[in-house]
Amino acid sequence: MSFLDPRTLAFVLFAGFMAISFLLCILAATGNDDPTEFYLGTGALSPMQNGLAIAGDYISAATVLSTTGTIALAGFDGVLIATSTVLSILLFMLVLAGPLCGRGQFTLGDVLSERLSERPARVGTAVVVLVVVLPLLLVQLNGAGDMLALLLGIPGSGAVTGCTVFIGSLMVCYAALGGMKGTGFIQILKTVLLLAAFVLLACLVLRRFSWNPVTLFDAAADASGYGNGFWQSGRQD
Repeated sequence: MSFLDPRTLAFVLFAGFMAISFLLCILAATGNDDPTEFYLGTGALSPMQNGLAIAGDYISAATVLSTTGTIALAGFDGVLIATSTVLSILLFMLVLAGPLCGRGQFTLGDVLSERLSERPARVGTAVVVLVVVLPLLLVQLNGAGDMLALLLGIPGSGAVTGCTVFIGSLMVCYAALGGMKGTGFIQILKTVLLLAAFVLLACLVLRRFSWNPVTLFDAAADASGYGNGFWQSGRQD
């Protein structure tokens, strides 16, 4: 089989990315079981690196696919939805993240247990977190499993399930090996790769329309079937 075969190339790229990710986690690991080291990484990331890591946490596969799809189908309404999600993160950081960081605790359960009974507070917090996170986690892992199976050219629902389980196990290993510092480096790597891919795709699309954004927007509006209504808000029910 030629190394230029798409399936082989996809497998090599995925294996290389996985190897680099594990290497980053191993290098970030200190061998210290101190909670501060695991949860905070002793503040080893610079402000720029922290910003890239937070961006990587937000820019997931589901976010990329759903945001671009929503804008393509809903037009201006999709832009409003994408903007609102970004602003919600900013609001969360200003209202909640700052005060929690100043208390010297690691989790929301730690903070609540200061004022409430420790065991009920921790159990209740864990239940709420699982209820909120599990549906999103299932969607993320299912999408990642579908994409991996498609890239590797493995057919069947069993292959998708296997890829989903593999991706989930990989994420657990990343967090267990590298802690917050290693996870931060993984998010930084993902952000850089995604931004590079976005720039490349944007250039390819603009090149198709002779580097004229107006022509691109007109073509998008015409293809939507709504004409100029594509750029008006309130069109989606």
